[in-house]
Amino acid sequence: MKLKDIYRENIFVPEQVLEVANMCLDLGLKIDSLLGCGDFGCAFLLENGNVLKLTVSPPEYEIAEYISKLKNVHPGIPKIYNLYEFENCHPYEDVVYAIERDEIQDIKWNNLESVKEALDLLNEKIEDTTYYQKISEERMAEDGMLTDFLLDIFQEVKLHWEDEVKIEEVADLWEWAFKNKIKLHDSLVENLGVRGDQIMIRDFGYFILH
Repeated sequence: MKLKDIYRENIFVPEQVLEVANMCLDLGLKIDSLLGCGDFGCAFLLENGNVLKLTVSPPEYEIAEYISKLKNVHPGIPKIYNLYEFENCHPYEDVVYAIERDEIQDIKWNNLESVKEALDLLNEKIEDTTYYQKISEERMAEDGMLTDFLLDIFQEVKLHWEDEVKIEEVADLWEWAFKNKIKLHDSLVENLGVRGDQIMIRDFGYFILH
C-alpha cells in the first residue's frame, strides 16, 4: 500500500514525509495506517504492530539515539527497534529521521484539566528551583525533591487518587531522565501514553539532552 492511498484530508501530511515513508517500505517496513502529524513529522502504525515516527527534528532523533545506548532504561521509555537517517535518497534539503518504536495507547485520566494543572505546577517548581536556587535537575532527582514537590501539589490541586498514582509515575520517569542528563523539553499531557499499566512517553521530543 502506498501512503498516498491512506492520506486523509483532515490530517496534514508533509510531502517530504510521504516521500521518505515510501522509501521505508523498501526496508521491509509495511505501513498499516497514518496515526497523525505534528509540526516536525508524522507517525505511522506498521503492520508488525510497531510505530514508525518520521521527523525532521534533529533533537528528537538525538535523544532517541542517546536513550537507545543506555544500559538501564526506564520502563516508561518505549522500546526502540530501529533508527534510520535519510539524507541523500530524497530531493529535500533536510535530513529526515525515522524511529521505529513500541506503540503507545492513550491514557484515560479521571480529570484531565486537574492533571494538566498538576503537571504544569510540577514543571514550574522544577524551573524555579533551577533558576532561583541554582539546583540542577540531576541534584533534584538525587535528593528526591520531586516527591516533596508532589506532596505540596496534591494539597493544592484536587485530583482523583488514580490520577495521583499516574502523576507519581510521571515524576519517577522525570527523575530517571534527570539522573541520565536528560531534561524536559515540554510537560504536555498529550505527549504521555500508556502501555499495559505503565505510563510512557509517546514522543521522544518530550525530552532533550542537557
